[in-house]
Amino acid sequence: MVFPAETTKQLRRRIIDICQDHARKVLDATRELPSLLDAYSRDDEASIREHVSRIRQIEEEANQLKRVL
Repeated sequence: MVFPAETTKQLRRRIIDICQDHARKVLDATRELPSLLDAYSRDDEASIREHVSRIRQIEEEANQLKRVL
């Protein structure tokens, strides 16, 4: 069985794309923080759970991207 070999240039491009996707996920999680803090200051438990859940989901997606690398 023969596997197609990626050129060095293609491999580097793929790695950069994955790193950019990972950075976007980190940014998305960071953008959730002000909303989480606002919900915390209002003592809105349902909203807090929602934001924490979203951050955890984004974190898992970011970890999957790291595993791909």
